[in-house]
Parts: sequence; C-alpha cells; structure tokens
Amino acid sequence: MSFSVTKRIDDLGRIVIPKELRKYYGLDVHDEVELVPTASGILIVKKDSSKGEAATDITDQ
Repeated sequence: MSFSVTKRIDDLGRIVIPKELRKYYGLDVHDEVELVPTASGILIVKKDSSKGEAATDITDQ
C-alpha cells in the first residue's frame, strides 16, 4: 500500500486513522498503538498485546 493521507489534529489532540489503513494493518476498536518518535517524525505501530502484558508485568515488580 502506497499513498499519503493528511489529517488535522482536533481540539483534544486526536487524529483519525482512516478506515482503509485500519483494515490494511489489522487495527480494530480498542487496539492499542504505540507512538514512536523518530528523526523524521512519528511512527505509529500496532502494539502487540502479549508484549504489552509482559511489559506491564515487568514494571509492576
């Protein structure tokens, strides 16, 4: 998939990920995404729930 989408940030700091992108990348309601700062911008990555649970277990100790 190769295309560009421009979105405006709303008053609460939110952006909408277009339906086509959510479907292509397997994002569903209540999925978590991670925002990763990079030298050229922000990378949005679908968070792996199993890794997220492991990270929570580590930080709770």
